[in-house]
Amino acid sequence: MLSLAFSAAMLGIDGYVVRVEADSSPGSPTLAIIGLPDRTLNEARERVRSAIFNSGFMYPAGRLLINLSPADVRKEGPAFDLSIALALLAMDEQIDRLALQDFVTLGELGLNGSLQPIAGILPMVLGARNAGFTKIVVPRLNAEEAALVEGIDLYAVDSLQDAWSAIAGNGSKWRTHTSAPAVSPLDEVLYGDFADVKG
Repeated sequence: MLSLAFSAAMLGIDGYVVRVEADSSPGSPTLAIIGLPDRTLNEARERVRSAIFNSGFMYPAGRLLINLSPADVRKEGPAFDLSIALALLAMDEQIDRLALQDFVTLGELGLNGSLQPIAGILPMVLGARNAGFTKIVVPRLNAEEAALVEGIDLYAVDSLQDAWSAIAGNGSKWRTHTSAPAVSPLDEVLYGDFADVKG
């Protein structure tokens, strides 16, 4: 059964949303990732498999295929691990497929299902918000940086199980509604606001 999750990536210095599509077909068990993944991302196959098992979930059977869209842009790094795992769980109906599509999920998975911080979180979260997403799951160690983006519900979690709970509707203890960082009058005196900079 086809399922869909959303992640984000970097293109230059800008973040953009990536569709993580999962599908299965009969055949010998395998997981393939397409959509111009780099070597780190290809290694996600083993990280995701172990994280799903060690978090107490069932790993889907059959020939599994993950497509990262847009397919013509190279994808780099482990930030897609969490989205891939959740898309696989949704394919098996271990998580609500429609609820999952309301979230952008980011993070590298450890083999035990723990969530590790990633680089480039700020532009990724900003790109997700600019694409219209307001619910974003990030590793707890990235929470401070991600919270600089205002107007989103930020879920800062520690594991695949925590992310599953947040998407299932039990995420109030991890949720923070972000607002614009406060700027003191002293900051304006020391650093200015760049209003007079031309060109």
